[in-house]
Amino acid sequence: TDAELRTTFDRTPSIDVSGSFAGAVLPSVAAVGGSRLALGFHQRFFLEELALGAYGGSGSASALRWLDLSALVGYRVYYSSRLRSDFGGVFALSYASLRLDDGTSEAGGFGVRAAGRVTIDLRVAGRTWLTLGIEPGGVLVDSPPGVRGAWFGANLGIAYDELLSVSSESPRSQ
Repeated sequence: TDAELRTTFDRTPSIDVSGSFAGAVLPSVAAVGGSRLALGFHQRFFLEELALGAYGGSGSASALRWLDLSALVGYRVYYSSRLRSDFGGVFALSYASLRLDDGTSEAGGFGVRAAGRVTIDLRVAGRTWLTLGIEPGGVLVDSPPGVRGAWFGANLGIAYDELLSVSSESPRSQ
């Protein structure tokens, strides 16, 4: 039944692997888009995740390349066996390279950003989920100079959960 599946997903620890297209708007600099790969661990309610993202884009006066390694700690809620949400906080160490369009300068350096993340996930088959999320936050330490400010992120991806302890009511093929 739906209630049994929801309980199994909710209570069974799992390893989560996901890939997504992610983008962000940094109003003072540029809009960037790219991909993110993540590996997470879900236990009763909580989710921990490490992710690597690579983004690129441009703004009115600059081009921006961005790499980031992020950690998330979150809370997962199952509404049914087919619908869930994650709520969490993200902390990321980033490397950004900013080139002004006039070609006169290019700067790169390491920075720090923090954000909140909310996702809504729809189970499309077995343990495969379609995810849609938003990630509002900010760049806290700007290097190169001028990158500090708001970060409005979003992502669309696919995730797969591998249950670590399987019971007789495992949703292998539902």
